[in-house]
Amino acid sequence: MKFTVDQKVFSKALSDVGRAVSQKSLVPILTGIQVLGNEEGITLIGTNTDIIVKRIISKDETSGNIHIDQTGNAVVSARYFTELIRKLPEVVHIDVDEKQVVKIKSGDIFTQLNGFRAEDYPQLPEIDGTNFLI
Repeated sequence: MKFTVDQKVFSKALSDVGRAVSQKSLVPILTGIQVLGNEEGITLIGTNTDIIVKRIISKDETSGNIHIDQTGNAVVSARYFTELIRKLPEVVHIDVDEKQVVKIKSGDIFTQLNGFRAEDYPQLPEIDGTNFLI
């Protein structure tokens, strides 16, 4: 996966999703946020098994400035990733290799985090959108 996104938009979305993530969990992957990059944009998912928060940053958002160079997904530590992105100065470039190493670049800053295997992250339940309460 490889994409570029505006720092402020990405940081806000990570903060929203990070609220659902438990800092201490018996299952280590649940301390992470799943990041999915596809043709429509970037999807962030956080869960603690009781609640799930999903945030989509679509390419249609004018303030997002999203460029998806390569689709894919990764799971990164919510605590470290959110704090790091929040402190970056400008546009953020994310590159994830096949070993789940997340490379983050913004301006003159370059760092990397080890991610979890995205296949191990719990799948979201399918919700039938026809039945709902107002």
